[in-house]
Amino acid sequence: MSRSFFITGNQVVFIANGEGADLRYRAHSSVVPPFAQVPARSNPRTETAFVVEYGTLEFMVSGAVAQVQAGDFVRVPAGHTFAYRNVGNEAAHLLSRCVPPVHMTCSVTLSIAAA
Repeated sequence: MSRSFFITGNQVVFIANGEGADLRYRAHSSVVPPFAQVPARSNPRTETAFVVEYGTLEFMVSGAVAQVQAGDFVRVPAGHTFAYRNVGNEAAHLLSRCVPPVHMTCSVTLSIAAA
């Protein structure tokens, strides 16, 4: 069953949440309107990965900032702070998934596709 709700201006639709997973395993799709911002947060028990489907976003991960576009991937290790905002003139679409980390790591990954 899909649940949809709004968080600070962006619409989130849960695609998957394993039975009894306590939201540690989940996938969702988000639509971020132009100029909307998702405030800083962290997931202490899960690694989060984002794929930008449409639009242009500015991501902050543990203080590092980068602009990402359609096709780009952002990985946020468990416990690291992240935030993002739509810096484009059209709605941005994101897919994300959260899973418990296989092992703890201190690296932060912003992978930007080559033009």
